[in-house]
This record gives sequence, structure tokens and C-alpha cells, in this order.
Amino acid sequence: MSNKLEISKFEPKFHESWWPTMKEFFEGEDAYNLYQYLKFRSNKGIDIFPAPPDTFRAFSKCTLTDLSVVIVGMEPYST
Repeated sequence: MSNKLEISKFEPKFHESWWPTMKEFFEGEDAYNLYQYLKFRSNKGIDIFPAPPDTFRAFSKCTLTDLSVVIVGMEPYST
């Protein structure tokens, strides 16, 4: 089995302006490893947020050219 994702599943989740930038990541082994890790944790009953249908929602709502700033944060409270 290949350590690559089936990227055709992911492309429709992105606005067309994002896909050329994100495609390289999804073609790589890092995306595959991250996906497998999150799938493993989810299968163990650990909640993953955002929910899978919403994971890439921001990339469909905002075009790359309209983006001005990205703030990356982490929930300060563990559950």
C-alpha cells in the first residue's frame, strides 16, 4: 500500500485558488501520516475537532487572494 492519500477526495473541499498551493502537501507522505494518525485516534473514540466534514471548510469559504492574515491558535483547555 502506498503512503499517499487519494487526493481526488480532497480537491473538491478547496476553493480553486487554494488547490495549487495545497496539492503538494496532500501528495506528500506528511499528509498521509497526519491523516492516518487522526483516523487512528478517532477510531479509539477520541474526538477530533473540527469534525471531518468541516476540516477544510475555511478553504472553501475564503479565496487565497482574499486572505490577509492567518491566526493559528490552540484550545487552552484540555478535555
